[in-house]
Amino acid sequence: MEYTTNDALNILFRCGIQTAPTLMKHLMRGGFEISESTLKKKFAILKDGKVLEDGRKSNKRPPYLTEEKLKKIKEAHQAAPEGSSLQIARKAKLKCNPRTVNRGLQKLGLKYMRIEKVPFLTEDHKLKRIAFAQAHLTDRLW
Repeated sequence: MEYTTNDALNILFRCGIQTAPTLMKHLMRGGFEISESTLKKKFAILKDGKVLEDGRKSNKRPPYLTEEKLKKIKEAHQAAPEGSSLQIARKAKLKCNPRTVNRGLQKLGLKYMRIEKVPFLTEDHKLKRIAFAQAHLTDRLW
């Protein structure tokens, strides 16, 4: 887990470093960049006995792949396991990127593998295969 500037300030303040210049010096040593005005505002909050909260938690977007959507993906995959992720998304009636479907399959413990496109055998290929097989009819290991 990475520490934020607020985490570092909370720790330093609780350890007894309670002057703004000293806090600034220790933050700079730790690689945390903060302006003096921001430090003073946060220092005032710490002096009041409050703890600096991590503001990143409020920005979190809810995940797209809910349990219900994962269930739909699983059902669509079981109905047509050879289908592409785009086809699975259509069967599950989801409007999402095929990569999202792949991630959902991975979460469910299923594997998605892209089906390789292989060219059909031409008449020339077939004739060459027959000629090879007939030439090696007498081989011991054939």
